[in-house]
Amino acid sequence: MKADSIYIHHFTPVLNALCQRYKQVDFDDILDAVHDAFEASLSFEGQILQPGAWLYRVAERKLLHFLRKRNIPHLPPDPSGHKADEDDVTLTLLDFLLNIETKDRNRLALALFYVGGLSRKEIASALKIQPENVKKILQRSTGILRESYNRDLAPKVPKASSQLLQFLYLLFNEGYKRTDAKEALSEHMCFVAIKYAQYIEPNPETYALLALMHFHLARFPARLNNGVFVPLPEQDRTLYDKPLIQQGYFYLRQAGRSTHHYFLLALISAIHSSSPTFADTDWQKITVLYSKIKHLSDELQLNYYIAKSHISDPEECLDFILTFPPSLSSISAAAYLYERLRNYVSAISKYKEASNYTENPADLRFFEKKILYLNEKINPTLLNYKL
Repeated sequence: MKADSIYIHHFTPVLNALCQRYKQVDFDDILDAVHDAFEASLSFEGQILQPGAWLYRVAERKLLHFLRKRNIPHLPPDPSGHKADEDDVTLTLLDFLLNIETKDRNRLALALFYVGGLSRKEIASALKIQPENVKKILQRSTGILRESYNRDLAPKVPKASSQLLQFLYLLFNEGYKRTDAKEALSEHMCFVAIKYAQYIEPNPETYALLALMHFHLARFPARLNNGVFVPLPEQDRTLYDKPLIQQGYFYLRQAGRSTHHYFLLALISAIHSSSPTFADTDWQKITVLYSKIKHLSDELQLNYYIAKSHISDPEECLDFILTFPPSLSSISAAAYLYERLRNYVSAISKYKEASNYTENPADLRFFEKKILYLNEKINPTLLNYKL
């Protein structure tokens, strides 16, 4: 099991189990011991057969070592302490974090860190804020966590609030394409987001989000080839997971008809997942759907102009895209349109620029491959273009 999977599955249950077993010990000491145990697990990635039990034992030993080293008296473990169901504990903490008295952004940051297992850099990318701001939010969070465990919260199934659905959407997106990791994507993280979505109270928005996630996940087998991202026009659609597509349609029917952005995004993803070839894609319909939600974010506006470029003048769409603030998405979109317009010099320049905005290995290999390919189109004899 990989490091992010271990964190998502076991951080909250291990912390909860130690808090229940050592109720008389200061929460900060328990939290430090659990963090140290997770850091220690990084040296044994892929070698730990029972991560939960291993982490609990290591964290408990570190906790007792802390107490002895500082001559802090501690009582024997509380015999009434017990390990609750892992999913119940995680969902209860998630519900608590998303309902505390603070800014929406701060609630999401805490949930993504303590429940989602995302790094500061990944959280910053998801919330469109600076990593330093995430650091400050987390530094102030210890007291919040202490309150949650001191209150001995009862297991609770979270309601499908907009904050909870946004948390699940952001967690899934990070699995769909990693920001700060050695791996290009995390199918496991996506499945965790789906699992939590299936636990919460159902409503049309929840079903729409589940449909969207299943359609996206269905394309995973075709998205990578030898560690390089495969763009949508080049994906082998025979590799798409048909049962996941069918499951996506099931949830789409459950959602009914809606103007909610998760529903419209699910419709767009359904079109991509079900089109036999890229040429068969109904760009007219996709453009109309994006036009209804493009005001929600720069990312959706970029997608709108890319879709529109397939049914109208791509140069006009490129002009709009070039007005966006520089980011991985906007620069990559510009490179894609320059390439379609056969302006290979500008496309190469943009792909090189985009490589400065990502650490994802599959992204970097994709940009390298594109630069070499386009350079050969410009000058077939020049095979050693300096990247």
